Amino acid sequence: MDYKKDYYRILDVPELATPEELRASYRRLAKRYHPDKNPDNPEAGEHFKSINEAYEILGDPTTRSVYDSYRTRQKQEGTSQAPLNTGNATHTRNPHQETKTRTYTVTRERKIYVRGRIEAKFQGMPDLVKQEAGQWETHFTIAPTEILVTLSDPDIYAKEAPEEYQRMYSGTDLFTTPIEQPVRCKIVTAGQEAYYQLDLYDIRIKDPLLDGITKHEQYSFGTLRGELFAYVLHRYEELVTETYTTCMGATGRVETKTENGQLFTREEQYAANCSTYWTEWRRIPPEKRHHTYSEKIKPAYVSQHPQDSGWWWLLILLLAGMIWPPLLWILLAVAGVLLLPLLLVWLTEKAGKGSHWVLAFLLGIIFLLTIGAMLQKPARHPSPGSHTRMDSIRSKKEIIKYPDMQADTLITHLLRWQDRNDSLYTIRLSVPSSELHRSAMAHRQMDEPQYASQGIGSVYAHMLATDNDAIQPAATAFRDLAKAKKLNRQQTASMIVSCIQSIPYSLIVDQSCSARYNDAYINQYLASCKTDCCKGHSKFGVQSPLEFLGDLKGDCDTRALFLYSILGQLGYPVALMTSNYYKHALIAVALDRPLPDNARAVYTGGKRYYLWETTSKKFGPGELPASLSNLHHWNITLIQ
Repeated sequence: MDYKKDYYRILDVPELATPEELRASYRRLAKRYHPDKNPDNPEAGEHFKSINEAYEILGDPTTRSVYDSYRTRQKQEGTSQAPLNTGNATHTRNPHQETKTRTYTVTRERKIYVRGRIEAKFQGMPDLVKQEAGQWETHFTIAPTEILVTLSDPDIYAKEAPEEYQRMYSGTDLFTTPIEQPVRCKIVTAGQEAYYQLDLYDIRIKDPLLDGITKHEQYSFGTLRGELFAYVLHRYEELVTETYTTCMGATGRVETKTENGQLFTREEQYAANCSTYWTEWRRIPPEKRHHTYSEKIKPAYVSQHPQDSGWWWLLILLLAGMIWPPLLWILLAVAGVLLLPLLLVWLTEKAGKGSHWVLAFLLGIIFLLTIGAMLQKPARHPSPGSHTRMDSIRSKKEIIKYPDMQADTLITHLLRWQDRNDSLYTIRLSVPSSELHRSAMAHRQMDEPQYASQGIGSVYAHMLATDNDAIQPAATAFRDLAKAKKLNRQQTASMIVSCIQSIPYSLIVDQSCSARYNDAYINQYLASCKTDCCKGHSKFGVQSPLEFLGDLKGDCDTRALFLYSILGQLGYPVALMTSNYYKHALIAVALDRPLPDNARAVYTGGKRYYLWETTSKKFGPGELPASLSNLHHWNITLIQ
C-alpha cells in the first residue's frame, strides 16, 4: 500500500463510494486500459497496473479502513486553524508536546502465479454441435461438474513469474465459463503428491480440448483438458509502526464577555494534533467574584416569642404522615436538613420538664427512623435489554509465532457478565486472524443472486459449514466454564445465552451505515446511533459466527446464528427461528426439563423447542416480549 497515491482519483470515484460503485468503475477502467487493447501504449499498461492496485486496496474493507484512517490523519495534521476572534485574549504560550509511536496491523496480499493442467468433467446442451473441424468447442456451452488441476512445484511462482510465463499468460484469453471455488488442486513436489482446495483467480486455459463426449437424454457429457494459467492470493499481516506528535494544555489565551448581567469566560486549548480550539463559554458564579462584604450581618428573622417551643406542629406533621405516608416523605425530603437541628435544640430545651421530654424523645426516634428509611436505596433490578455495570468486555490483539510457520495475530475478548439470576461469569474467547480472514473472504465471495434465490437459510448453512471447525475452541471454552461452575445442561444453555445477551447491540447492514434504507426501524436506529453501534458493507446484512467472534458486533440474526453454532457444537437440539413479519431472529432450544405451559414453544420432531430472545437481557427460554409472541409469525429456518 502506497499512502502517497490517491487511489480514489485513480479509480475515478468519490471517497464515499460504495463497493458497487468501486466495482463498476474498476471494470470500466480495466476494460479501457487493458494491455491487450493497447498493445502500442506502454502508459496504458502502467495505468492498468495502478487501477488493479487501487482496487485491491479499496475493494477490501480492512485495507480501505487503514488507508482512509491515514488520509484523514494527514488532512487533520496538515490543515491550519482559521483565525479566531481573540478580543481581550492574553498572550499565547507553547504547547506541551510529546512524541509517541503506535503500532497497528495491516493486511497485505501477494499474488502467486501458477501453471498446470486442468481436467474438468462437464455437461452441456446437445443442440450445440460441431460446426467446423477444430472449432466446435468454441460453440459448445458447458457446465463443469468435477475439476482437478495438477500443479508442479517448478510452475508455482511465489515471487515474480518469468518472462515466458507472462507472455503466455497475457496471450491466453480468460476462461469465461463459471468455475465454482475453491478448486481441487494436486500439488506434485519431488515425486510426492498433496491435494488442496485453492481459490484460483483470473483463470486462463490455453488450447482447451473437449473429448470423450457422450449423450444421455437431453444432456451431453465429456471432459475438458488444457493448460491452465491463474494466480492464488496469499494474505498476510504486517505490523506497521509510525511516530507522531501530540499536544496538550492551554495556550494561555482567555476571553470574557458579559450577557444579561452575567459574566462568562472561555479559554483556548491545544488539541491532540497540535491545532487549537476554544472551550465552551462558562458562566462565572457570583460567589467567585471579588466583593466587599459588611462586617455586620442583620438577622433575617427574630422571634418575638422566644419562650414558645413550637413543638406541636411536628406532632401534626407525623400524624399526617401516618394517614398518608407519601406526604411525610415529600415534606421530609424538602425540610429534613432543617428539621434535624431544630429537633435536637428542642430536645435540649425540653429535657427535665416533666413528661414532655418522654414525648419529645419518642418523636425524635420516629423522625430518625423515617429519615433512615428514606435514605436507604432500594435494590435495583435491571429491566430486559439493559446492561448492568457488572457487564464488561476487554479486547486485545497479540502476535503468536509458530516454529517453521508464519506468525499470526490472536484476537482475544475477556467477557464478564451477570445472568438473570445475578450469577457472575467470566470467559475468554479467542480467534486467530487467519481464520477470521478466511471466514470473511468466504462470506464476501458468496454469490448474492444465487443465495437470494435459495433463501436466507442457505446463507446461514454456508457460513456454518465454513466456520464449523474454527468455532470449536469457543464452544470448548463455554463447556469448560460450565464444568468449573458445576452447571447442569439447562443452566449451561442459560449461561451461554446470557453471555451473548450481555454484549451491546450493533446493527449489521449490507450497505453503508450512512445510507437510507426502505426500513423505518433501520433508519430510526441509524439516526440515533452515535459511535460503534453499526457495521456496514456486510453481505446479506449478517456476520458469520467467526466474524462475530472477531469484533463482537451483531444484531438479532448474527447473534442467533452464533448461538445456533455454539449450542449445536455442545449437542443441544436447537433451531434458528426467523420472522419476516417481526423482522427479527432468535433461537429455540429443546431442554431436558419441560417448562410451564405458558412458555412459548414450537413442537416438531417429537420435541418441544422453547423460543429464546438473544438481544435483550434477562429473558429466559420460552419468554418473549408481547410484541413478538405470536407463534404464527415465526418460521423454522435451520434445525438440528
